Amino acid sequence: MSFFLMLQWVTPESDEADILALLIDEFENRNYPIAAPNPIEAIKIRISEMKLKQTDLVDAMAGKSRVSEI
Repeated sequence: MSFFLMLQWVTPESDEADILALLIDEFENRNYPIAAPNPIEAIKIRISEMKLKQTDLVDAMAGKSRVSEI
C-alpha cells in the first residue's frame, strides 16, 4: 500500500478514535485487570471446549503419562 493511500485514512475523526481506544484500554487495564489463568486449568477448559479426549492429546503432550498428569 502506498504512503499516499494511507494518508487518506488519517482524519481528525480517526485520530480521535485512536485516542479514545487508548484511553479506554488504559482505563480497563487499571480498573479491571485480568489475572493470568492457571495453565493446567486453561488446558482443561480448552479440552472441554474442543470436546477432546485424553487420547487426542498424546502426540502433542509427549506421551500418555504426561496427559494423565493433567
